[in-house]
Amino acid sequence: MDQNAVTLRSAAFLAVRLAVACICSFFTAKMICKYLDPTYSEKKSARRRLTDYELQIASQIVVGDESDVTWNDIGGYDDLLAELKDTVILPLKLRSSSTFLQPPKGVLLYGPPGCGKTLIARAVAKDAGNSASFINLDISSLTDKWYGESEKLAAAVFSLVSLNWFSIEKLKLCRHCRLKKYNQQLFSLMKSVNKNVRLSAQCEKAFFFADAFLRVRESRDHEVTAMMKAQFLSNWDGFASDRNCRVVIIGASNRPLDVDPAILRRMPSRFCLNLPDEKQRAKVLQVLLRDEQLHADVNLEEIAAQCQLFSCSDLSELCRLAAVTRVQEQLRSGANIDELNGQPFRLADFKTALARMKRDDDFNQCIDLNGAFSE
Repeated sequence: MDQNAVTLRSAAFLAVRLAVACICSFFTAKMICKYLDPTYSEKKSARRRLTDYELQIASQIVVGDESDVTWNDIGGYDDLLAELKDTVILPLKLRSSSTFLQPPKGVLLYGPPGCGKTLIARAVAKDAGNSASFINLDISSLTDKWYGESEKLAAAVFSLVSLNWFSIEKLKLCRHCRLKKYNQQLFSLMKSVNKNVRLSAQCEKAFFFADAFLRVRESRDHEVTAMMKAQFLSNWDGFASDRNCRVVIIGASNRPLDVDPAILRRMPSRFCLNLPDEKQRAKVLQVLLRDEQLHADVNLEEIAAQCQLFSCSDLSELCRLAAVTRVQEQLRSGANIDELNGQPFRLADFKTALARMKRDDDFNQCIDLNGAFSE
């Protein structure tokens, strides 16, 4: 019995020693990590100022300096851009105390795909500069598996915005969601606090159409989705909205007729970006090829005249195919691969690329035949 008691005491003593050692190691490691992290005090301060929901939204803040798109990168829509600057950018920079000298609550950019709606939104973020930062808000960040969390995240979007004097939200109705507000110092801080950043919208590979979130509401909608929409609209412009917090939501949609009427009511300023005409296509080509070497036989007006019904995105693809064509022909002629970059674009390169792009008509005919004869 005595021997068994000694064995039990030894085991208990060993267990206590192990527990104490583990606890000491845990707190020691925690202290070491705290002193090794240069942003620890900023993180701690941020958690005192923001809720967990606001921290999650703040992780997607984008400052104007991070956007590499300027108004000079957009060609062919000079009149529209001038009106957009007067509507959004000018009131942002004036910061007038007048009730009416303010930007609209919402701006809708609509038109066919590939006409520069996303590019314009990025240029707005760049031009806003110090007047407003930019929060890249993805719809997936507003959804949660727990009941009631989605509404809290939707409310956190606007409560985060209200912490500073100004903000712009960009909500891409047809391809995503995007917002704007906060200062640069807090951005770098929040980015280190929460790395749970979204997909790519700038993940240009994922698309969230208007009918996926802010489309026309119907009785068949899921309860959680309907509640999240109602919360978002109420905070945007409703009974729960903050009248002192100026928020501009810039929506970009390929399908404006699918947007809920309550959303359209909150977007009084609407700009249509149609397919560029011949003169606009020539200006777009000038912007795309401004840093490229062009052969003397290249006439951009002539190329633009042959690109009927081309969008801005199609023109960019045309330039890419022309560059590929130029390289392919030089390689076939036995040129050294190290000497390819110095060759200018030729008119024949664009004509070959244009012929390749017009093969899409055959693809569209295949789609029509498939729809007509398949079950």
